[in-house]
Parts: sequence; C-alpha cells; structure tokens
Amino acid sequence: MQNKAMTLEQYRELITVERCFCGAPFDDNLSHYDHNGGWHVVGFAAPQWLYLECRLGHQWAYWKAERASIANELRRLERDIEEVKL
Repeated sequence: MQNKAMTLEQYRELITVERCFCGAPFDDNLSHYDHNGGWHVVGFAAPQWLYLECRLGHQWAYWKAERASIANELRRLERDIEEVKL
C-alpha cells in the first residue's frame, strides 16, 4: 500500500504489464472499490482496492501487476547490461 495519494491515472501509469496470463490485453483503466487494505487515491475518502481486468474478464490485483511490471523492468535492464558488455 502506498502512503502518498495519487490519482487512478497515476497508479495506472506505473503498470507496464500489457497482457493477462490468458494473453488478452488489459483495459486501460483501473477498477477499484473501498477496502481498508487498499491504496490512498486522490478523490476518495476510503482507501481503494485497485485491480486490472483483461478483456476476457480475468482480474489482477494491483500489487500483482505492480510486481510483474517491476520484473519486466528488471529483465529489460539485464538485457541492456548484456548489450553493453558485448
């Protein structure tokens, strides 16, 4: 959970994963609902549970998409380092 409130759009921009495990693309918008264990979102009094939904209806909790995005970035950085070594 983040301590600093951001907009839904700002949270969405942090996610670089484009496709669900099923292969379908994710919708552009984050879905959300009130949840005590959620994130602070500008414009909402209660913390929000954030999740992505693919076009086939599968849902990914925001924290899972965030971790997958970080893993993608690490793989990209590793490739860049390997290219520099060559």
